Amino acid sequence: MAHSLASIETICKSPTTNQIRSNDMVTRIFTEIRQSTWRQWLFRKVAPHSGLILLFALSTPVLGNIPDSTSRPSLKELEDLSISTDLKQINSLHGQPSEWDKQIKSLMTAANRGDRVAQYKLGTAYDRGFGVPTNNVEALRWYRKAAEQSLPEAQYLVGRAYAFGDGIAKDQAASIGWYQKAVDQNYVPAMHNLGMAYVAGLGVATNVDEGVRLLTLSAEKGTVQSQFDLGLVCVDPTSGHYNPSEGINWFRRAAENDYALAQCVLGDCYCKGKLVPKDPVEGSRWFRKAAKQGESSAQLQLASNYASGEGVEKNEAEAAKWYRMAAEKELAEAQYMYAICLFSGKGVPKNQSESAQWYKRAADQNHVLAQLELGDDYALGRGVPVDYGEAVKWYYKSAEAGNALAQFQLGTCCLLGLGVQTNFTLAVKWFEKAGQQGVVEAQYKCGVAYLIGEGVAKDLKVATNWFYLAASHGKVMAQLQLGNCHIKDKNYTEAAKWFLKAAEGGNAQAQYWLGILYSKGLGVPQDYAEDARWTRKAAEQGLAEAEGSMAFLYEQGKGVPQNNGEALKWYLKGADHGNPVAQFNLGLAYSKGSLGITNAAEAVKWFRKAAEQGVAAAQNSLGYAYDTGNGVTPDLVEAYKWYTLAVAQNQSSAKVNLQALVPILTPEQIAEGKKLAAEFVSKPPKAAKPVTK
Repeated sequence: MAHSLASIETICKSPTTNQIRSNDMVTRIFTEIRQSTWRQWLFRKVAPHSGLILLFALSTPVLGNIPDSTSRPSLKELEDLSISTDLKQINSLHGQPSEWDKQIKSLMTAANRGDRVAQYKLGTAYDRGFGVPTNNVEALRWYRKAAEQSLPEAQYLVGRAYAFGDGIAKDQAASIGWYQKAVDQNYVPAMHNLGMAYVAGLGVATNVDEGVRLLTLSAEKGTVQSQFDLGLVCVDPTSGHYNPSEGINWFRRAAENDYALAQCVLGDCYCKGKLVPKDPVEGSRWFRKAAKQGESSAQLQLASNYASGEGVEKNEAEAAKWYRMAAEKELAEAQYMYAICLFSGKGVPKNQSESAQWYKRAADQNHVLAQLELGDDYALGRGVPVDYGEAVKWYYKSAEAGNALAQFQLGTCCLLGLGVQTNFTLAVKWFEKAGQQGVVEAQYKCGVAYLIGEGVAKDLKVATNWFYLAASHGKVMAQLQLGNCHIKDKNYTEAAKWFLKAAEGGNAQAQYWLGILYSKGLGVPQDYAEDARWTRKAAEQGLAEAEGSMAFLYEQGKGVPQNNGEALKWYLKGADHGNPVAQFNLGLAYSKGSLGITNAAEAVKWFRKAAEQGVAAAQNSLGYAYDTGNGVTPDLVEAYKWYTLAVAQNQSSAKVNLQALVPILTPEQIAEGKKLAAEFVSKPPKAAKPVTK
């Protein structure tokens, strides 16, 4: 699974970014360049204040002569030295407030005397809260005093304050003037920011040529961010300085100076084959360098490479290790992937409880797939107690963000009343959203809803459309239902087409219905052999209707040789499986001896089973058995009851038999028979399945 790198904009704002936006870093960067985020991105803080200039220890009362800027170390060296100096100073003064007071008083005295370096250092103290409360306004006041005495470091910081609105209202035009003053003294960080201002047209008319000139000066003096930004300009086709090979060279220079962001870009370019020949090994090498510097997006990509074997030997344990490192920096995609490792036991011991915790951390950052998985955890009790309310909460978040599977799961919860009140209308709403995104099961459920009118008005045409979508993706039940829809609209050719697809997919109902179409010549040529072939397939799967139909075919010799033994075998199978038609036909066979065996008691037994399922002909036959005492003790009241029930279904023979019976009954017997019939109707049996053969 390939993973994207974090947004450049977000990386520059924070080294612990939690956003993953695209699979191609370079493409994404230049999408941002052409959008409004370019301006914000360009004018990110180049580094903490102390990382831009050489800060001597605050304990040194006088800075002395400032070396000419051309002999100053590179920005990277300045950053390293100044940060270590700051840490040393903080450590040495920790718990010694009197020492802080002494240093600040010394600086204040020198600054008030007009010492520009002391003014600058006092501004830094206020800026960073060294010995005094942090105060951007006061910091700017002292920076300005030093800047007005032509200290380039201070001029740069005043310009930066205007650019970012630190301690003063943001004023990009004013920032340009101060940057220019510092540039006139060859101050490298100012070259970088002024160059970016010209490229972006921020506070000054856009002049990419001038911007590139200044960035080049800064880059050649070792400013890695200038090297990186020149790379961006060179690989942007709209910049006017499009030169991909030159861009890669600048990226490489920055990367070789340990600039993690450039290492990420090179890694992405080599892994994807963008701007350079594809070389996953080289790409992984650069990702590893950035990852070792703690760059979370590189850790994520390196983990992905180990998981897939892209550019490195596949190693699930290494993948899990790097996912974990990036996850601990709150990178949501890494948290999600590490949760998958824990859930599946890939590279780490399987631990569903811990997996759910990582899904939760990613879900809290609005990672849509993590929200879906967390919903599943609560619904299924994976690593957490079953809690449908929590499941619905997370499904909803993911569904609202557009995740199709979450929409389907939410629809299912609404349908079944899990975590929410049953609501068929809402269920269909979410199924439709998921179905429109291609979730086949959701398409099928939409078809069912419109077919039976559950949550929506019945609409055969809409149901047919939904079934078609699901059926076209191989959903066998949808193929079956699509065939049924075409039966309803009497399009037997289409019905046969879709029944065939479902039948070939092994669906017994479709096989049975395809046999019916062949038996009647509907949508296909009449062919009893094909009828028998498909009916047998369904019967062998235990479909009761098909078992009864197979018996009928053997009894009649249609499509198969006539065989009473096979007919009896299949009638018994269908009857035992509860098919009322098979039960009735079996009763007839025992009654008439048509299959070579006469048994009146068995006939009554099967007539009764079919009659209790509402088969009118069976009710008449059972009534006749009670009327004549054939296979059962005579009982005219029972006979009246069953005749009455059959007559209610317009069974013609029952009408004749009832008319013949009534004259010999007493009023009391008739009343009792009516009562028994009414009691039977008050507890309606399962609807009888239609006699199709």
